Amino acid sequence: MLDAMAPPLDPDRVVSATVAASAEVASVVAGFVRLPRKVLTMVEKADALLDRADSLMVQAERSLEHTEGLMPVLQQVDRLGPDVAELLRVTDEVRRAVLGIPGVGMLWRRGGPAAEAAGTDQPAR
Repeated sequence: MLDAMAPPLDPDRVVSATVAASAEVASVVAGFVRLPRKVLTMVEKADALLDRADSLMVQAERSLEHTEGLMPVLQQVDRLGPDVAELLRVTDEVRRAVLGIPGVGMLWRRGGPAAEAAGTDQPAR
């Protein structure tokens, strides 16, 4: 009885519906085919990034080994800083004291025009 109530089938509509469904299935399958290629590309990029990260870690370890030897030297330089500053201060005081000695200005002028042109306050040698 159901067959009697069903509308008659149009062969052109059946073929066109089948073609449309096949095209849709083909596009879905093509998407599935492209997916592994995209995943493979992403995995290759991730592998390259991991290789770079590994080489950076090796370089960082080497740099750390080199800087460990420098740390004691840098600590010594840190201790020398105040001593050098004190030495410069004392040297400046001695220079001012020498400039205060009577007759030193004449000795400076005796250095000649070269000393004046150089703009230095040290005697010519």
